Amino acid sequence: MRSDILTIYNQYGFLAKANLDGFISTLDDCVTNDEKVTFIAPGKHDSKGIWSITNERIIFIGVNHIPVSFPFSQIQKVERKKPFFGNFKLFFWFNGTEIDMKIDDNKNLMAAFDIVSENCEKQAEIINKHKTGNEKYQDYIQEQEQNTKDELLRFAKDYLDTDEKEIMSIKGYYEAKFLGFDSALDGILIATNKRLFFCGYKTIGIHTESFSYKNISSFEMGEGLTGYTITFYAMENKISMKYIQDKKIKEFVQEVRQRIENSSVTVFSTTNIDTADQIKKFAELRDAGILTDEEFQAKKKQLLGI
Repeated sequence: MRSDILTIYNQYGFLAKANLDGFISTLDDCVTNDEKVTFIAPGKHDSKGIWSITNERIIFIGVNHIPVSFPFSQIQKVERKKPFFGNFKLFFWFNGTEIDMKIDDNKNLMAAFDIVSENCEKQAEIINKHKTGNEKYQDYIQEQEQNTKDELLRFAKDYLDTDEKEIMSIKGYYEAKFLGFDSALDGILIATNKRLFFCGYKTIGIHTESFSYKNISSFEMGEGLTGYTITFYAMENKISMKYIQDKKIKEFVQEVRQRIENSSVTVFSTTNIDTADQIKKFAELRDAGILTDEEFQAKKKQLLGI
């Protein structure tokens, strides 16, 4: 176990550790070498789990053991609210969406507020350096996204064929179902010369899925407050990828749509070639006297669907 995680873990008592034990190993696996863990506490999001804070992001790990990340670069603000009854509540805004950071212990909640606020202030300083134009700030966000994309592309190459090449790729959160729970996997969707390929992070290791262009239909793009969304159907299964911030999203969609269209043309052309070859073979049988001309014409009409 990492020393920073172990130090925080050892500060808890025996009973509190019991609430962390099922999630600590997952946290240990998902944190990168460049990150430093500064906070861990039991809490809730879409299920029971733990909240953790590093120098780069907020992480929630629930009962499905799939980490959900909220990078500080995409958090707009953080607020601590006191309801009429009960303890304080902590909220932050991630890509325009309000997230309720439910932490069981009020002391831990206050500590989390201070840490998140400090990191958000650091991000604000970075943003202020890019105030000469919105495009420069977007470039900063894209640079962070690109680092993740590059890492996942290196992983993806192990799963691609030797003659397969990446044409374009985008990063987002891929909607999937694990152990009966709906989850969003941080990953990339790759358009290759052969297929559409997903590669993303799971609890331990990498999760991949493959979609043949000829089996994809209704490839659609939407735009909302939290970024772009891609939705398509493959073998009657609905596939979605959301929270996409990539500037080249429209080019990616156009590229995939063109390859889907080309795959249907290829299938049609191949069918025509097969039909022509069969007619030619039956013509040779007719010329050899094995088939009569009437039999040949009947077979020809059958193959042509006349």
